[in-house]
Amino acid sequence: MPRPCRAVAAAGAVALITVVVAAWPGFGAKVGGTIAMVPGFLVLLGGLAGIRITPRRGAVIAVSGIVLIAVLAVLNYLVPATGASDIGAFVGHVLHGGAAAILRRKITTNVSSLTENWATPIIPLVVIVTGLMLAWPERLPQRLLPALGLSGLL
Repeated sequence: MPRPCRAVAAAGAVALITVVVAAWPGFGAKVGGTIAMVPGFLVLLGGLAGIRITPRRGAVIAVSGIVLIAVLAVLNYLVPATGASDIGAFVGHVLHGGAAAILRRKITTNVSSLTENWATPIIPLVVIVTGLMLAWPERLPQRLLPALGLSGLL
């Protein structure tokens, strides 16, 4: 097996185990962490494999964590033996009423976390600028990633 293939396989195995442990309802179902980890791991694996992130691939990657959590939530609701978790209970609230109050509470908590310290409002700006740099590398050239040998991500 060539060296890049081994690197992708090793990183893929670590990513899979990490996501399963974090996302599986019986292990705690860390929703936010999973939503962030899955796209991050996919970008990492794509970079290791030398796959260019096109807008279409970027869109698939962007929703991958949400899709995985939604699938696990429905699975947890339908098959309670997967372990009790909040995500399975949330599916029940969506189907039987009560989800709006939960969503309001979660949204309010998340929005208020943006004002907890002076540096927090900078994070969305950094995410937007990074996304623009990846979307239009010719308009917003990157010098750091190629210098680190990560030009395959562009």
